[in-house]
Amino acid sequence: MIPNEITAQDVHAAIAEIDGAGVPSRRQSTRYNAIYKGRCYPAKYLVSLAAKYAIGRELLPGEFNGGHETNAFLHSLGFDIEGTVIPSHHQARPVQRRSSETGLHHSERCQECKATVLGLLRSLYGAVEVQKRFEISSTPEGFTDSEYLPQLREIFVALQQERGFRDFVRTATLPACDYFVPDPGFVVEFDESQHFTPLRKLALSRYPLSVALGFDRKKWIDLCCRIEASDNDPRYRDEQRAWYDTLRDFLPAGLGLRPTVRLYAGEYPWCKLNSNSPKDVETFRQIFSQRAHVWTIEVLPAQNPTYGRIVMEGAWSGDLNAARHLLGDVAMALPPNYRLTCLCTCGAFLRFDWPLELPDHGNWNPGGEIGVLTAAAERAVRSVLTEDLIIRLQGHYDYLTLGVDTKKDKISTTHNIINQPHAELVCLVNLCDGTTHWTGKFYPTAQQERSIVRFPDLQSHFVNLNGDTVMVLGCHDLTVYSPRGQARAIGRRMQVGEEFRALARQERPAAVLHHPHTTVKCGTWRQQWSRLQDELSSVRQYLGTGAYSYQDDGWDHRNDLARVIAATQHGDIFNIVVRLGVVERR
Repeated sequence: MIPNEITAQDVHAAIAEIDGAGVPSRRQSTRYNAIYKGRCYPAKYLVSLAAKYAIGRELLPGEFNGGHETNAFLHSLGFDIEGTVIPSHHQARPVQRRSSETGLHHSERCQECKATVLGLLRSLYGAVEVQKRFEISSTPEGFTDSEYLPQLREIFVALQQERGFRDFVRTATLPACDYFVPDPGFVVEFDESQHFTPLRKLALSRYPLSVALGFDRKKWIDLCCRIEASDNDPRYRDEQRAWYDTLRDFLPAGLGLRPTVRLYAGEYPWCKLNSNSPKDVETFRQIFSQRAHVWTIEVLPAQNPTYGRIVMEGAWSGDLNAARHLLGDVAMALPPNYRLTCLCTCGAFLRFDWPLELPDHGNWNPGGEIGVLTAAAERAVRSVLTEDLIIRLQGHYDYLTLGVDTKKDKISTTHNIINQPHAELVCLVNLCDGTTHWTGKFYPTAQQERSIVRFPDLQSHFVNLNGDTVMVLGCHDLTVYSPRGQARAIGRRMQVGEEFRALARQERPAAVLHHPHTTVKCGTWRQQWSRLQDELSSVRQYLGTGAYSYQDDGWDHRNDLARVIAATQHGDIFNIVVRLGVVERR
């Protein structure tokens, strides 16, 4: 059933999102399309997406019917459906609008959105400066002392040569930035569609991977490809805008600021949020936390711990630069008298690009694909674990586990259907000698079976850490101990499950380290842990690392974080809670 809370404004927000991000291949229309300003939008997907803005999550396809139910609902909100006639007995309900002041539908040009973002930033960080100017040259030479000067010169010349407009810099210093947060010090840019041009893509494609960004560069490039905006007043406007945006992205490297954060105007109906509402401020923090390289760390010590975990309280991007800095802060936060066998991170703590040489489909029983993927993942790990960082971590830990995923549009949860080719790996790093051991998800969800490259080596999940056999699991692997899941398993899923559990009984692990992507409910893994303990009496300790994130399907019905922490560990576990997107007020 379609929720009555969905309004025309929510549908318009969904349209704006589709305009920016496109339609997933699995959600393309098979018959009916809604028509808006001459463009077609898959009717059922449009309603699914609109629900996110009304009730906080997308509707699954099985939760409501396509055809008449969807078409009649959209028609009641004033939308036409391609190739249909709505029966005359259907009464359209009045269009609901949330903006009492303007009475206008939300769009990315909504001025209330920018004002709302400013209010939300002030709620989180206190003082925020608007239209902040930095006295830095608007040419590459303003970055003479920066390590990125060669790349900036390359980008500048490429923009000059692309269409022949060489004289597009018309100010002596960089024009003002949208917002500046002095404490802890970062720029926030609010990008409308005119920023997503082919020339912006040209610039972004030349960014070195080492430059720290407060947004997903690949996503911004994809938006440039989909939107392909153009502004020819003046004729060189696209070059100028792409260059000034580039300078704002590289600005932190020269001034000692945190990475520039970018929000896309069309990704969310920002004006729907209220900066005076704690719930809405929390929603914004969760969204913002994926990009802002700021956090607070709280150490929850234990009496005699062997294993520890980083508990991510917020949405985590998997950015390599952010991960390097976070691990450094974690190493500095621990009391000097603590030493643990192993520190664990969540699934997708690091993310890397899918190797171009691999086919674009999944593989249940891969061969050479695993070698290519682990080699690419190893490079990502090595870029994070600098010599200095390893030395700092060695002061407290013998081993470190890192969830390492290929980049994908959706985070791995039970209900998310992921059609992109992807892999979900776990790297165990020996901090004493720098060697690595690789394993990965062997028991994928039914929704990702066709697209994931499964890790086939079951023995790789069992390692010896300081004399104890330890079981290392990827996200969802723990469901091999789900009573209901095993009762329903057939074919290769049943076979792999039986093989793994037999191997576990043989190995007799003393501890289990589980690496889910998110966990927001006490009961998510309760039955699996209970069944595992029934089968493996040797297990003395276990932990699960999933982030406490709004990306989880159960976010609207989440339990208190303290209860979730208690429900996902057994034994004396050391917890380091990282609250993302938040800094301590001075």
